[in-house]
Amino acid sequence: MATYTLGHGTKIEYSATESGTYKQLYAATSIPEIGGAPDRVSTDSLDNEKYHTAIDGLMPEVALDIPFNLDAQSAQANLKEVKDMEDAGTEYFFKITYTSGVVVSFKSKVRYSLGAANPNELETFTMHLSPVGEPVITVPTTSL
Repeated sequence: MATYTLGHGTKIEYSATESGTYKQLYAATSIPEIGGAPDRVSTDSLDNEKYHTAIDGLMPEVALDIPFNLDAQSAQANLKEVKDMEDAGTEYFFKITYTSGVVVSFKSKVRYSLGAANPNELETFTMHLSPVGEPVITVPTTSL
């Protein structure tokens, strides 16, 4: 029988080094899709009479825009952590761990933007990540 998991409990963590201690960034509201279908490259020619033809091309670049509920004042103020990473201008190592145990690892510099302010909504910000190289996806081999 299949075991399915919900997305709650998924976490994003970062470290200055790949083998260092990872620290969780709290209050992420979602994780965008990672991966996707390759671009299609047309192979149409004058010989085509009815259908277009194509082959798989390159995969689109991975760009992760991760929204957060803004916490600017607690001991674990996520906006300050993200702002400090952007200000440092260096690459950090990231791990996204899904509730299912799937882990996505990559290295990226950090950018962020503040969300719109509305009278009856939480303040938010978005962390923008552009992984260097391809993210590594590790699928667990044992059940949770």
